[in-house]
Amino acid sequence: MKNGITYYFKLDIIRVLSCLIVILYHLNIAPAGFLIVCTFFVLSGYLEGLSAFKNNDFSIKKYYQKRFVRLYLPLLFVVFLTLIVAFFTDNIWIDFKQEMISSLLGYNNFWQLQAKNNYFAKHIHSPIVHLWYISILMQYDLVFPIVLKLVKKLSEIIHKNVSVLIFAILSIITTILFYFVGKNVDTMTMYYSSSLRSFSFVLGVLLAVYQYHSRYRLSSFFHKFVDGVFIIYLTVLASICFFVLKDPTYYVLNMIIVTLLSCRLIEYATLKENKRNIMTNIISYLSNISYEIYLVHFPIIFFMQKIKVNTFFRSLLIFTFSIIISSFLHYLLTFRKEEKNRSIIKKIFIGVIVFLGGALFIIQNDPKKDLVELEKSLIDKTKMMEQKNQEYMDNTLKENEEFEKMLENMALEEQDAVLKQLVEIPIVGIGDSVFLDAIDKLYRKFPNGYFDGKVSRSLIAGLDILADLKANNRLPNHVILALSTNGYYSERQNKKLMEIVENRDIYWVNSVGADDPKFNDRFEEFAKNYPNIHIVDWEGAAMGHSEYFYADGIHPKGLGIDVYVNTIYDTIYNNSMKKYKDKKNELLLQKEADEKKKITFYGNDILVNSYDLLYNKFDKSAFVANTNNDFEKVYYDVSEKVNRKVLEYKIVFLFDKEISISKKEYQKLIDLCAGHEIYICNFTLKDLSFSSDNVQVIDFYDELKKHDEYLLPDKVHLSKKGIDALVEKLFVELNK
Repeated sequence: MKNGITYYFKLDIIRVLSCLIVILYHLNIAPAGFLIVCTFFVLSGYLEGLSAFKNNDFSIKKYYQKRFVRLYLPLLFVVFLTLIVAFFTDNIWIDFKQEMISSLLGYNNFWQLQAKNNYFAKHIHSPIVHLWYISILMQYDLVFPIVLKLVKKLSEIIHKNVSVLIFAILSIITTILFYFVGKNVDTMTMYYSSSLRSFSFVLGVLLAVYQYHSRYRLSSFFHKFVDGVFIIYLTVLASICFFVLKDPTYYVLNMIIVTLLSCRLIEYATLKENKRNIMTNIISYLSNISYEIYLVHFPIIFFMQKIKVNTFFRSLLIFTFSIIISSFLHYLLTFRKEEKNRSIIKKIFIGVIVFLGGALFIIQNDPKKDLVELEKSLIDKTKMMEQKNQEYMDNTLKENEEFEKMLENMALEEQDAVLKQLVEIPIVGIGDSVFLDAIDKLYRKFPNGYFDGKVSRSLIAGLDILADLKANNRLPNHVILALSTNGYYSERQNKKLMEIVENRDIYWVNSVGADDPKFNDRFEEFAKNYPNIHIVDWEGAAMGHSEYFYADGIHPKGLGIDVYVNTIYDTIYNNSMKKYKDKKNELLLQKEADEKKKITFYGNDILVNSYDLLYNKFDKSAFVANTNNDFEKVYYDVSEKVNRKVLEYKIVFLFDKEISISKKEYQKLIDLCAGHEIYICNFTLKDLSFSSDNVQVIDFYDELKKHDEYLLPDKVHLSKKGIDALVEKLFVELNK
């Protein structure tokens, strides 16, 4: 007891610990730290109820004045200071005008609901999103002083326990309402609803009213156990915030448990008074500035999230800056009668900040207008993209089916097709007396052929015939020449032959017993320079078969003629089969080349926003975009295509800062897409270098640093100029 005021050190511990857990939650260290807000509500209800009942001349007007100075003035200052810092650091956030107005007018929780903002989202898009709690507190501060005043009067008129009964009934009703309604509405409605969350505040008021009327005192025996029990409750409460799973299924139940634990904790905190010492003074000071810490810590996190430092060091800096700035703010907004001169300076400083913040608020363009247009554009482009993607998939499936069917038919019919082709093929044969003996049987093989054989005919005589046929447009694409028996090899005549036949297929029948023994070898060497010359190896087929020939060993007879004709036919047949297969392989290669031109783009809003330009540049592409895309969704989509073997050859990952995909996660996607070309567009400072040869990182971050006009005011979405630059860069990189 000091100056007639009872000091409960443990209440300061609760307040400081709760504030610490909130910060740790926002730093993603305490997974269920959001539950501790229930403790704040209980504590606020408890202190408000205690103040109303202990104060005999409780004045609603004075209460509002006091709360304005303590609650609203720091809020006003921090909100405008945040806007000033955001302006000078180029960090204006989306909806800043609507969010600021809702925070300053005390309806931010309802605005968050209307804006469909998820408080549990990973990313920080606003430095004042945490002010929903202050708005609910302001709403309670408007209503509950009046309720407390009325209940207090009823207690004085009827009986002191009437107030306990009233708040007990209210506690039961609000808790039951929270449990049953909270479980049947969406998470954010439950979380942001001031009517549903009131059960924590009402239970705090009930505890205060009960304690005030009961005048409960501990026996000397139990007195020594108070500190131990308090520590146990405190440990359990903190453990829940760190170790309870963040599962929406249990949010409602966990909040009720934390609220009841907080009531017990506060009860034990106020059963035993404490004397002041150095430790209590430190905790008391931190407790006094805890409200300011709550106000400033989240803007500090917001402005420091882009700083590239170690996570631990960043957290340490956030704590340090939060305490320093909160201390200054507390000093600035605390006015004492004995500090008149300082009070004037403080008021001037506060006025300057509020004036400058208000001026910036008025003159700043609202980025919401651009984003509303963007949202409409995204909706339209998403519909168009879905339609085009469906057409693309349908066409791709149809093309693949037709191609597979064509290959299947070619495989089944290639032999029949070639045989039919040879029956119908127009072919010319020019030869000597050996060739003359086989003409009848050649006509049986090639009914559409024209064959001319003559005794002692040499190549030079055959050239005149070929030239004449060509001059009369009667020289087809297939020519049989059997002109190596008579005369001697001439390189000049060979070249003249090739000038006449040009790119037609020549089937050159080598000879047995030629005048020039080296003719076959020398012509075969010459033929190596011309892929359209095909050697009919009659010499090889006849080797060791003297029975094929008359006594001269040159002219075939009987079976020899059959072998001679079949050798010519087989050479033509094999070449035709080869061409047929080459055509098939050519189709396969063309198909492969066409497939390598196809691209799949995976992305979020940035892909949708640039879709029309990308489609004009890459019409043979698939576009998979989802504003809620995350790594799991992308990995699933890619896996589906890999499993179905329809994944395009080139894959482009196009995710802006709204979606965080780590380097490790990108590596998983790279491993999944082995054998494909992968392009990752980088919009952040992340190190996205990869050792894989098939991966190329397209750095667009430097472009954004050089060109402010590439971004909309939200500093996330690309402007029209930014989209143009991005698409052009992608076009260049993907066509290298």
